[in-house]
Amino acid sequence: MRAIVGLLAGVGLALLGWLVLVLGQTGQATPSVQWVRQSYSFKNAQAQALTAPKLVVVAGSNALFGIDSGLLEAAYGRPVVNQGVNAGLGLPYILEQGQQVLKAGDVALLPLEYPLFNYDFETNGVMVDYYFAEPGRVRAQPWRLQLALFRDISLARVFEGYRGVPADFRVGGLYGVQNMDARGDQLRSGVELRTAGMLAMLQGLPPSLYGGDFSAANEAWQLLARFNRWAQAQGVCAIFVPATMLLHPRYVEDAQEARFYRRLPEQARAVGLRYLGQPYDFMYAPEQYFDTNYHLVAQARTVHTQRLIELLGPTLGQHCR
Repeated sequence: MRAIVGLLAGVGLALLGWLVLVLGQTGQATPSVQWVRQSYSFKNAQAQALTAPKLVVVAGSNALFGIDSGLLEAAYGRPVVNQGVNAGLGLPYILEQGQQVLKAGDVALLPLEYPLFNYDFETNGVMVDYYFAEPGRVRAQPWRLQLALFRDISLARVFEGYRGVPADFRVGGLYGVQNMDARGDQLRSGVELRTAGMLAMLQGLPPSLYGGDFSAANEAWQLLARFNRWAQAQGVCAIFVPATMLLHPRYVEDAQEARFYRRLPEQARAVGLRYLGQPYDFMYAPEQYFDTNYHLVAQARTVHTQRLIELLGPTLGQHCR
């Protein structure tokens, strides 16, 4: 008995020590989150500076790379801000960022990536990194998400939090404000900048399987329904449309995957969302993508946005009564 008590006490002390270690770096920024933080700061400032009713694209990086905001602006005569950054941040964070900038009379266009509809308090590396990097972010979450975040944080991420951001750190590479236009669309993603290796990678990508996690009981549907009610109360028109994603034969041939894509619009409407279109209509061949299965090349972005405009119709008023 004494050995068991000692073992339990040791485990308890170890867990307590780990908790103290994690809490000590909570709220400390890391280099890896800076491009996301700067991107949202830039996009949200652009949106908040607008006084006329606007259109805000709320999603992850399929919107960043796949939406031509200038085309939307010309089609509907209202300023557009592309708020897409990274779907890895998770559905709660993406919707919350939309709520920060949407006002009465605005339209929210939501081409949300497909895994977001399966959110059920799971985390990923991006979420863990970002949530722990923002002061108060973890504490503000539902207890189930808090538990998941504490469960999934790695020792390497804890040490990165303690190291913080070097004073001379600058965001570089493809992702970041340095490669966005004034509306928040991605720059430097033309087909001429895609290497042969990148194309070969895209052509050999395995399918991303989401059908097995599809359920009407997922927390995603509660979040989306709450967002929709909030939008209605604020006088914001929320329109959900399919994301763009690289088409893989299995999405059509596999019964479970096909069921996911065919039932998604129906389930969205069942919880009160205004969902237009069908997912398959916005999936394209590998040659249309840049560096991931969600990132269109700039030339395909124009075609994709035009398809969305055809889906939305000549005016947004018909959807926004």
